[in-house]
Amino acid sequence: MRKLFSVLLIAFLCATTTKAQNYYMSEDCYWGVRLGVNVGNLSFSGLDPDRGSLAGLNFGVVYGMPISDDMPIYFEPGLLITAKGVKVDANNKQEIKSRLTYLEVPVVFKYRFEEVAEDVCIEPFLGGFFAMGVGGKTKDFELREKRNSFGSGAYEHFDAGIRLGCGLSYRNLYFDLSYDWGLANIAQSDFNYLGYDSFDDAIRTRCLTLSVGLNF
Repeated sequence: MRKLFSVLLIAFLCATTTKAQNYYMSEDCYWGVRLGVNVGNLSFSGLDPDRGSLAGLNFGVVYGMPISDDMPIYFEPGLLITAKGVKVDANNKQEIKSRLTYLEVPVVFKYRFEEVAEDVCIEPFLGGFFAMGVGGKTKDFELREKRNSFGSGAYEHFDAGIRLGCGLSYRNLYFDLSYDWGLANIAQSDFNYLGYDSFDDAIRTRCLTLSVGLNF
């Protein structure tokens, strides 16, 4: 995934050079490319294990369209590959890391504050996301085991939740900071990946994301 991210980053820089003078204006539909960094964690209901965040990558495309003739409100769905996860010290074990890679569809509504400075716009947004797990590994450093994060007794493939954030655009360059609250319980009914023999509580994703992109 890091090699693919490097290739996409090079392509993004080339596009920035060639498109710098053809910057995006807000009257029309647009599409965009996104690259970013996630700081992921998991929320445990009923338990409070010693846990920490894991960094991951995200990349993909979005498409935006105006939905009002009177107000600068935009509907923006997308398609992303995004990495989330957690590191846990559970039941006095050594560190366990779960990495979860999703194919994700974000769906947000944006309000565009236009020209707050020359060629600069601010775009707060609210919406949600739907995701399907497509890969990832869970490593137990004490047992020296590596298992499929979406295997039997592990995490459910489906996830969904709320997304809140704010973007900033300068010409066709775009930056945003967002936070995801997962609402779906991603623990399988026989979950046993973090050293728990009997686990019947809920696990939900949390993720802070910083992204950069281009709009066309």
